[in-house]
Amino acid sequence: ILASLADYIRQENGAAPVMLVDDLAAELDDVLRHRAVELLTESGGQCFFTAIRPSDLPEIASSVSEVFHVEQARAKH
Repeated sequence: ILASLADYIRQENGAAPVMLVDDLAAELDDVLRHRAVELLTESGGQCFFTAIRPSDLPEIASSVSEVFHVEQARAKH
């Protein structure tokens, strides 16, 4: 659905959208997750993916040069 939406936006606006994709591994099995990442990255737009662990998105983790990592803050008592 996201890849189709990206195609529609590109056709209507003449520019590929920026896509923010949150935690695919939580909703899709390995096969569907891999296909979704493939379709989204081939869409021509800029994609931002979130995941709990890099291993949740092995298709991305092995091919990107930069990763933004957020550390969990710990409350001090």
